[in-house]
Amino acid sequence: MTINVAMAACPSALILCAAAVLTVAMVSGFMCTRSDRRAAMAVTIVAVAAAFASRQAFKGGVRSLQQDDNSDPFHSELQVLPPMALSVSEYPLLGAGTRMQQNARLPLGIHTRWTSEGERGRYLIELGAPGYLFIWLARLGLLLSLLRPRRTLDRLGHKGAAALAALTMLGRLTFDRVWQALFFLSVGLVLALTTEALEAQRQGEVT
Repeated sequence: MTINVAMAACPSALILCAAAVLTVAMVSGFMCTRSDRRAAMAVTIVAVAAAFASRQAFKGGVRSLQQDDNSDPFHSELQVLPPMALSVSEYPLLGAGTRMQQNARLPLGIHTRWTSEGERGRYLIELGAPGYLFIWLARLGLLLSLLRPRRTLDRLGHKGAAALAALTMLGRLTFDRVWQALFFLSVGLVLALTTEALEAQRQGEVT
């Protein structure tokens, strides 16, 4: 992962990766035991070794970060906040239409003057401000629904629901099929575990 992020030379990807790792570590109770601390030390050693093994990639990443278009690496990730996204992005108020940011439109000769690499910017261009806000509220609802089983799973020693909820607003659920597949697979596992725990608790109360 360290080598891939460095070769990508994308500040926002690096920030998202670091934020995701730190978020999961904090909400899952990582570093609370001796084995956790040993694992963290092993990861640090591997990361340092990877850095030495890919010095050219890191040099290229540093040069990319010094370019003008990467002068503010936090810019795209701060757009998780609606006021930030609505104020700094260029988009048609009611949207240019769905699929207008997909590459498949280019062979068809369909062009638009708006373009964005970030997922939130694409929401705004395709769906406009109302569509972007609707999707943001839907993701907020998903986050809250994942927080509901947190107490049950925490009691069983599982921190998955809290960690997954923390990633709901950060992930690229629409335009990144890998993230989408892994995220909703994890959601299914969390809900299945919660259902089993509640069923076991109900049967215990009955007996």
